[in-house]
Amino acid sequence: MNETMLITLYCIIDDFINTLMSSADGQKILESWKARRGPQRRLSLSEVLTLNILRYYFHIFDLKAFVRLAECACKTHFPQLPNYENFLKAANRLYCYYSIF
Repeated sequence: MNETMLITLYCIIDDFINTLMSSADGQKILESWKARRGPQRRLSLSEVLTLNILRYYFHIFDLKAFVRLAECACKTHFPQLPNYENFLKAANRLYCYYSIF
């Protein structure tokens, strides 16, 4: 996947998230994304969803291996990529967005 395809995928997902958040149901879903305690997540919903779709596109089912690969390959596009544990927590909260998307 080249840079143009990555940017296009991100734009499609970001437009989807913005359209979803304009509805009342989308606002309820957004509340489940926000951290209740501690610092807020550094990646947006669109960024985490894009990274997870990339993971399935490249058939990398081991999340830890994908995070290591993304730290090297995607650091310019996602400079605030969290460590494995925080990315796992963020990815687990996105199942409802995968099903809607």
